[in-house]
Amino acid sequence: MKNNILIVLPLFNQGVFLQAAIPYLEQIDFADILIVDDGSTDETDDLLDECSWIKAVKVDNSIGIGAVVTVAFEYARDYEYDTMILIDSSSNEYFLVVDSILEHIKYGYDVISASRILENYDYTNFATETIKVFEAVAGAVNNETSFNITDPLSSTMAININAMKYFELTENDHSVFLQIWIQAAHFGLTVLEIPASCDKGFGSELELYEDPLGRFLSFIETEKELYKKDTSH
Repeated sequence: MKNNILIVLPLFNQGVFLQAAIPYLEQIDFADILIVDDGSTDETDDLLDECSWIKAVKVDNSIGIGAVVTVAFEYARDYEYDTMILIDSSSNEYFLVVDSILEHIKYGYDVISASRILENYDYTNFATETIKVFEAVAGAVNNETSFNITDPLSSTMAININAMKYFELTENDHSVFLQIWIQAAHFGLTVLEIPASCDKGFGSELELYEDPLGRFLSFIETEKELYKKDTSH
């Protein structure tokens, strides 16, 4: 029997992560599990073959985190799940926030994001430049959406699939998370940010870009022209 919740793990050569996660995943009875394998060449395939109860989508060549999120969203929509919970695969510690996400889903929020910054008292230990980038990107998102987001690039979040039925996710990189925030404001979705259970991997996404701040701010400028904030709510 299909569950109404789909937990999604995007993986790229993270067989070690998956191996450590399997004991936890085996205990989950409230959700189906989907692995979106972004072209891994390690032992991920073999592990998935051993775990036939895990649903899997594999792409032959890496398509990027944004495209992986889009694949997962389309899967959840096509198979008529109510909620998709995306988990950051930097650490198994991110699973610890799932109970909190489930508790808040009951209150009807459309998007619940786990912030690696909110209530993180070690936040100031991160590199100054990393903090500057996140604060600038968060400021730009909040200015456009009137949300109060601290971690706009978090990849641990729950999404109401029906509420996102009109979304157009087109970005292959981390800009997809900015796209979610801007379109959420445009379509009048309710959002909530809660503290993440850890901050592993925080800032590592910036290393993928020559000019991450320029990339993300430029994207926000373009996206906000396409999706103006809904003022009817």
